[in-house]
Amino acid sequence: MKIKTMILAALSTVVLPVAVPLPAYTAAASANSCLDRDTALEAVVRESQPPQSASTVVHMTNLMWVLDAAIAVLDRNCRGESDYAEVRAGYKDARDTAYKNCLALASKPSICVPTRYVRPR
Repeated sequence: MKIKTMILAALSTVVLPVAVPLPAYTAAASANSCLDRDTALEAVVRESQPPQSASTVVHMTNLMWVLDAAIAVLDRNCRGESDYAEVRAGYKDARDTAYKNCLALASKPSICVPTRYVRPR
């Protein structure tokens, strides 16, 4: 649940034109538990958070990148979980919604590509 919670926390820092749904987390959600065991994914989510002052498009492209990373971990490590398809579909729906939101806000569709936000040093 911590990965989903971290993604939701990142989303709460920006005002979105449309809600981005994330998959339900239930007590029996073993695919979400599988995601939580991936420390590299946890670091990606934690370290890829644009500041609140960043544009919504930056937040959407970063969110797409983070959700793609989560889906890749699901595909690689969690296929054997009983709720894999349901949880993956939830993350895919969230990713598709982020893309649609980005298209609605961007000046050019070519801007809406998954892009990890890297903090300036």
